Amino acid sequence: MKTTTLRYHSCLWCLALSLLVLQELTRAFSIPTQRLPLVQNLESSESFEVSDSPTTRKYRDVSHSIASKFVTRDFKPHPALTNRHIQTISGVYLRSLQEYKYVSDSMGLIRSVTNSVVSSVFAGNDEDDKDNIKNLLLNPDHEGFYDERQRFETPDGDFFDVDFRYQHASNKPSSKGMVILLHGLQSNSQSTLSVDMATAYWNQGLDVACMNFRGCSGEMNRKMGGYHLGFTNDVKQFLQHLRERNNGHFPLYLSGFSLGANVVLKTLGELGETAHRDFNVYGAAVCGAPFDQERNVDFLQAPGFNRLVYTGTLAQSIKTRSLQQFELFKGSDEWKKIDLQQIIDAETIADLENAVLAPIYGFDDYIDYYRKNSCLQFLDNITVPTFIINAADDPFFDPSVFPWEKSSDFNKNSPIKMQRTDHGGHLGFMFHQEQGRNDMERIGIPMEASTMSKQEENASWMPTELARFVGLVFEERAALDEVVITSNDVVAAGNHR
Repeated sequence: MKTTTLRYHSCLWCLALSLLVLQELTRAFSIPTQRLPLVQNLESSESFEVSDSPTTRKYRDVSHSIASKFVTRDFKPHPALTNRHIQTISGVYLRSLQEYKYVSDSMGLIRSVTNSVVSSVFAGNDEDDKDNIKNLLLNPDHEGFYDERQRFETPDGDFFDVDFRYQHASNKPSSKGMVILLHGLQSNSQSTLSVDMATAYWNQGLDVACMNFRGCSGEMNRKMGGYHLGFTNDVKQFLQHLRERNNGHFPLYLSGFSLGANVVLKTLGELGETAHRDFNVYGAAVCGAPFDQERNVDFLQAPGFNRLVYTGTLAQSIKTRSLQQFELFKGSDEWKKIDLQQIIDAETIADLENAVLAPIYGFDDYIDYYRKNSCLQFLDNITVPTFIINAADDPFFDPSVFPWEKSSDFNKNSPIKMQRTDHGGHLGFMFHQEQGRNDMERIGIPMEASTMSKQEENASWMPTELARFVGLVFEERAALDEVVITSNDVVAAGNHR
């Protein structure tokens, strides 16, 4: 990070004290982190049919076996930096700084972290301060991280851009395959978390294709709206493109965070057994899956820190974009469905989804939108090995909602491995302390192999764990291929009767 001015440092200790007070208050009123059962299932106004064909059951059995082989590793943040808000905010502003991904028990760490966060969040108005913010959020050290960008025209007259990172300079496909990575709300392929996750997968020997949702690649899209929690059209189009380009003989994996995680899980549920059979998708790994967004939005918008900081920031960003689109697309069919005053009066994310997203995409209101698109109802139709990491203290999600009954650890028919860490906030998972001898021996790793490789140090804890799971799926991929061979043999035998 660039050297900051003396004026820039003058407010550091003020926020440092505030953060420490906030941490103590949160500890005092925190909800115990335990495995809580799902209180209620989604009451979807649009039922989703779950397949129970023999092939689907076979896929789920094989995928359950693969997912169950994965041994999770504990997330152990520095004891002084476990606070959910410190984790969340640091994940946004400090992820590009290598020294905060993995830490030791250093007395100077707290001061260093608070200085960096305050410098980021409360920067002044001069150009040096603006450059510091841009450096931290967009990770300019990785400006050349991706090898190429491709634009894909959509059937409805819009477009989306995909950034590729290849293993080979010639752009020859990696033998391990490619991870399709989907970012979160108001993010993009250049965000520090997108690059962090792409780095982890690249370290596993995989190519990476980071999709930018419509309007997120630095250029406004051509239609109002663009994407939402359950918008899977573009992912399916990209899968079809890769299928045609590679003749169906190239391993693919899906990954995403937050909204992108929901899109990944919904896509897999919609595709069912065709995910692997027709599109060569072998597995998925996601973080921050919003299982029940109807419940989450009530939790996020409740009075307090969440509403003051997170909801307000996201709502203002969405509102600004919506007003820009309203002016840009005057006269369009979508524009005619929008009430400008409703956008202007909107104060929350739900208000904006009622004002813009619901009328554009044909939902009754934001509740109807959440019920039809939250990923929980699609989990039962996933047929490939899938890994989900969520933090129990995620300030964006209702802590009483976590579907352990759909996890491979509790359901012999589930292909989904779930890990719920005590800490991590929303997509943070920063300040991880290196594991010691006992931890490594517990999961069967010899002590001489326990030190992190240089490659792993380039990615933080959570992306590294997601990539480890995908690496396991690659090693076990033959079992999934056998399902296709067996199914084809059954069909062929039936045709010859």
